[in-house]
Amino acid sequence: MDLKATLDADDPHLLASGEIYRAPVQPQQPPIVSDVVASDGRVSWFSLPAGNYEYRFHVGAGAGKFKISILKSDESLTLASDDFDTQYGYTGKVLAFSVQQ
Repeated sequence: MDLKATLDADDPHLLASGEIYRAPVQPQQPPIVSDVVASDGRVSWFSLPAGNYEYRFHVGAGAGKFKISILKSDESLTLASDDFDTQYGYTGKVLAFSVQQ
C-alpha cells in the first residue's frame, strides 16, 4: 500500500525524523524504511505490504504540541494518528500502525 507520514504542529519549524520498523521490533532489527521525515508542508512517501509496523522517530528544530499521522497516499484512509508534545521529550517517540491489504 502506498502511504505517507504527515506532521501538523503549532510550530512551523518542528520536524520529525525516523524509521519504519516491522512490529514487534527486536533488538538490532534493521528498519524497513529509512529517512521518514515530516514537517509543516513536507511529507514522506513509502510503500509497505500488509503487516504491523512502528514509526520510531525524534523531533527537533521546534517545540510544542504536534500530531503525527500515517495515511494512505490518496488520504482516503488514516492508518494511525496521535498527539505528542515536546514537553515530554524529543526522542523515543513511537507511532504504531497496521496495513491491511
